[in-house]
Formats: sequence, structure tokens, C-alpha cells
Amino acid sequence: MARKTFFKVQDFERLKGKLKPGRLRQVASEAEAVRVGAARAEKVAGVLVYEIAGDAEFDDWGEPRLIAQHGDTPET
Repeated sequence: MARKTFFKVQDFERLKGKLKPGRLRQVASEAEAVRVGAARAEKVAGVLVYEIAGDAEFDDWGEPRLIAQHGDTPET
């Protein structure tokens, strides 16, 4: 399998005062990731929007590239 770029939107929620990862979404494009991230930011404590390239068959991944960040998120 060839390397492919994946676009991700990661929600974060506050539970008992602590920041916890919520739902992780995979979307089709950078533009969609930005749109979904902005919409989710109105509903959760924080959102990270990023892309990561790799080969899932061999579990070979590059470093993620941050596209957008909203609200409270872990340090990136």
C-alpha cells in the first residue's frame, strides 16, 4: 500500500476538571477538517485539526502537521 495523507479532527472535553480526549474523526480533505474543527469547537472544550501521512499496512507514520487548534488542548 502506498503512503496516504489522513486528515483528523480530535475533540477534547473537560471531565472532573481534567482535559480528556473525546471523539476522533477522519475526514476527506483539509478544507473539511478545518470546517468540522471550527464547528466542533463551539461544542467541546477544545479541538485539534491535523494531518498525518503514512502507510497503514506497515504501520509506518510520519510526524503529524497541525492545521488548526481551538480552545483548550494539550500542548502540541
